[in-house]
Amino acid sequence: MNPVPSAYGFEIAPCGQGAVFALSGNAKRNRCQPFGSWEAELRKDSPYLCVRGVVSNLNEPLSDLVEAAHGVAQDFLDIVAVEERASLLVVEPHNNVVWRTGPHGLKVQLTSSITFSAELGDIRVIVTDALGQIRPDPPYVPPQHHFAYRYFRYSQAAQNLFDSYRNMFLALESLLDYVEPKQSGEGETEWLKRALTTVKLRGLSLAAFAKPGSNDQVDDFLDAHYSAVRCGVFHAKSSFGGALRPGSLSDQDVVLHQLLAVQDLVESLLKSVFSVRLPQSVSVTVSEGTTFSASWGPPRNQ
Repeated sequence: MNPVPSAYGFEIAPCGQGAVFALSGNAKRNRCQPFGSWEAELRKDSPYLCVRGVVSNLNEPLSDLVEAAHGVAQDFLDIVAVEERASLLVVEPHNNVVWRTGPHGLKVQLTSSITFSAELGDIRVIVTDALGQIRPDPPYVPPQHHFAYRYFRYSQAAQNLFDSYRNMFLALESLLDYVEPKQSGEGETEWLKRALTTVKLRGLSLAAFAKPGSNDQVDDFLDAHYSAVRCGVFHAKSSFGGALRPGSLSDQDVVLHQLLAVQDLVESLLKSVFSVRLPQSVSVTVSEGTTFSASWGPPRNQ
């Protein structure tokens, strides 16, 4: 008798497809629940979740299979959280075991990544005068404290991408309010447009939010970012559409790219308004079988 293949204690169906994800903690009890053509399973004291289903499209990329299975996993964990008071998270959705059975047999793919940080070492610039004499460095003056720094710090320390984005946008709002205080009776978007116009005239670039062929980067920011992303993260009214949800891989990608763009605005304002000295650091992820990729330090837990 041939042994039944398994991953992390879960049997891999001989005909079908699925994925196993790592969790932030152990399940309290055994639990299995259908979701249409899918089935999600937890096992007591195991820090893994298995999602299985029938093969619907042999030509579908395995990355699409992972995204579909991850969506089922998130719905399942939502139900477990409210029924069992057990709030479990998928630690890293792109680290997984995924499989599919086809006419040529079973295909299994294991993806694992290593994340490490790198910082530039101390760099000293030596300035000399016309006679070649070294000029002493000016005395260091610490920047004036502002509560925007608090939001920036909590954004950097967040363990959830959406929390990181919310605090980074609050840092931006705090800085803009320092430059152009919101007036009594002034609407939110009216003030934001006025403040962004002011900082843009002072040299802040909004090019990352510009639409092709547009001549108004402030309106582009309000339309493409504030309305579509900021409101989508801060509000959860599904009846209006456009809500961005934690645990959605597609929404995560949107928020990640926009977080990096907003962080660039915040850091530019910190330097121009408060003369803050910001070191550059980079987080590099190396996945087996892939090339190097780099991103600027936001959290990735889901």
